Amino acid sequence: MKNLIKILVIEDRANHIADAKQMFEDVKSNLPVEFEVLYAVNLASAMSLIANVDCVMTDVFFPDVIDGEEKPNGQTIVEHCLNMEKPVVWVTSTYHHSKKTQPLYAWGRIRGICLFDCSVGTHNNDSEGEHKLWKEALFGLLSIMIGLEMKLYMYKYDLHHAQGIVLMQVEGENDTSRPGPLRGTNMIQRYLAMPVKNDFLIYRVVHKMQELGFNM
Repeated sequence: MKNLIKILVIEDRANHIADAKQMFEDVKSNLPVEFEVLYAVNLASAMSLIANVDCVMTDVFFPDVIDGEEKPNGQTIVEHCLNMEKPVVWVTSTYHHSKKTQPLYAWGRIRGICLFDCSVGTHNNDSEGEHKLWKEALFGLLSIMIGLEMKLYMYKYDLHHAQGIVLMQVEGENDTSRPGPLRGTNMIQRYLAMPVKNDFLIYRVVHKMQELGFNM
């Protein structure tokens, strides 16, 4: 893995940007890599920066331009990242099964995209959490990068389901690691705190992260 990782954080709300900046400050002395973090507050600024970074952490709902109306522009960012084969995760203050987020969650799931959400709201309630899971999302993003380097994950065109590029896990040595859209990225923070006891693909990634010094 590179010693310096350039990350684009796409977030339009000042309180969440402040939380993200504090998270990077808190983890920088405990991880075996350094980060150069760029911030974008709307789709226009994000698209101007995305080609110059290694990976992306993006909000789901944010405006096209400054002072614009919030839209599900996170989908546009993910589509762009998949086409560029650039690691990306969603970070939202909503609940993944809430009314406005569920369609995007389902769309991303068949493409191997992980959504780090807040356990607030219901199927008919779009309540939002006060803070986002920035640290968990960062470790999930790092796990994707390491899984790709280990050739356990890959980008592949899926004609039948997604009709586009999908982040997939390769075929493993057991029945739970069959080819298909990547799953389990949002559990990385839990797995890192546990002993690695089997050879499932995601545990092989976790073991590599532990070897490299990526500990929660």
